Amino acid sequence: MARWVLGIDTSGRWCGVALLDGRRRVAEERSDQSGANRVLVAAIDRVCRRAGIGPRQLDGIAVAIGPGSFTGLRIGLAVA
Repeated sequence: MARWVLGIDTSGRWCGVALLDGRRRVAEERSDQSGANRVLVAAIDRVCRRAGIGPRQLDGIAVAIGPGSFTGLRIGLAVA
């Protein structure tokens, strides 16, 4: 089982990221601002910093694939 997994959800009106250590949620952020592209990368950076890890230490990335707006889904997948 992967240890550090980053979850990204940009499928709805808000965007969210969560960092899991196994099955335990270590950190999460949500934003209801429109324009996930403006807040997503910074949110990922903040949750990783809170856990004391860098992006290279991630074992996996999970991305919500819908249903949702095409643009929102595309942003989440592109960032992943």
